[in-house]
Amino acid sequence: MQVSKNPSQKPHADLPGRRIFSVSELTRSIRDLLENGFPFVWISGEISNLRIPSSGHAYFTLKDARSQISGVMFNGQRRQLKFKLADGMAITALGRITVYEPRGNYQLLVEYVEPTGTGSLQLAYEQLKARLHDEGLFDAAAKQQLPLIPRCVGLITSGTGAVMHDFIKTARRRFPSARIRIFPVRVQGDGAEAEIAGALDRINQDNLCDLVVIARGGGSLEDLMAFNGEHLARRVFASQIPVVSAVGHETDYTIADFVADLRAPTPTAAAELIFPVQAAVFAHLNQQSTRLVAGMTFRLKAVQSRLDTLETRLRHPRRQLEENIQRLDILSERLVHAMTRHQHRCELIFSRSAYHLSTGRLVSFQLDAGKEQVNHLASRFSAAFRHLKNREQARVSGLNDRLYGLSPHHVLDRGYVMIKNTQSDTVIQQVSRLAEGDRVTLVFADGTAMADIIRITPHEPKNL
Repeated sequence: MQVSKNPSQKPHADLPGRRIFSVSELTRSIRDLLENGFPFVWISGEISNLRIPSSGHAYFTLKDARSQISGVMFNGQRRQLKFKLADGMAITALGRITVYEPRGNYQLLVEYVEPTGTGSLQLAYEQLKARLHDEGLFDAAAKQQLPLIPRCVGLITSGTGAVMHDFIKTARRRFPSARIRIFPVRVQGDGAEAEIAGALDRINQDNLCDLVVIARGGGSLEDLMAFNGEHLARRVFASQIPVVSAVGHETDYTIADFVADLRAPTPTAAAELIFPVQAAVFAHLNQQSTRLVAGMTFRLKAVQSRLDTLETRLRHPRRQLEENIQRLDILSERLVHAMTRHQHRCELIFSRSAYHLSTGRLVSFQLDAGKEQVNHLASRFSAAFRHLKNREQARVSGLNDRLYGLSPHHVLDRGYVMIKNTQSDTVIQQVSRLAEGDRVTLVFADGTAMADIIRITPHEPKNL
């Protein structure tokens, strides 16, 4: 294209070699020039104006202190990122320069992104950690209590690594009767996270163990990525069985460590935290058993002493009955004597009345009145005597029934048996007073029988 050196002179429309572009043609030519000249470029800058619509594509501006360029990362590439893009994030991106023809803007089609200064894996780790923390997966209130002595421990780890052998060796040394089930899985690489989560789900579904340990040795952040995944973290949180995370070395912290009910710095330390020393446990149980026996013995002696005291205060029913019978006899005799004396008085009155009757009719009238009074009093005394007699007889009958209820023969009539020492003829009330080979007498309601003691089985003492 030739241009006139004189600004006032217009170029001739019919100059040879002139080509007129349409806007679309020019834009397409520029796009081809840029795409061929910059097929792939690395570019660093800071993200701003980030937008992610419902399509999932990410639109943003990549800028530095003096310039900016529009950037696009389609949903397929964005979903492969292990972290989330955010405004203000410094990144290094790999992409192709192109032109968005409808607007004539050149832009960067981003294929790959990594954070500047912080690796993508570390950033993804930090972002997931912050999100799960905000959701409450790390809360202490959600942690489950570990069993004091687990019946069975499920160990999820590599089936060929040293971790399995070190864990079992430490567990056997501390608690020889420990029961451990191995669930071999891959602990790094593609599919490792799914295998670990699947083993944990299987243990929960079949209730195979009452404690789970997820373990592996140390490694780089890339090696431990299977334990930093969101899927495994949520399965650990949902586990109905307590989970112990023993991943890496003491300085390694994974997402599984934060979600688990207990974090052990190493697999060996996990075995030491889970299993107590068996000898120490038995010694503690023996000590507690001795204290329990001593305490129960003291209580039994105190109760026996109280029973002895009450026994001295309690009068025997037969003795009480005999005293009541004797009292009834005394009262009966006193009543008879009183009636006899009253009869004598009445006879004296009759005698005097007969004497006065012979003296005149006035005396006869007094005699009739006296006889009527005597008959009335005799009737009252007779009724009172019968009432007293019936009441005392009923009382004696009630006492007799109570005495029978307390009698050993009444117990025998109900089907029980009384055991006596054949030699001393004393009643045996406790199994501790018997010895194997002793001969005893069995007393039934209708007779006795002899028996030899073959075996003694004491019962545990009941709470009083």
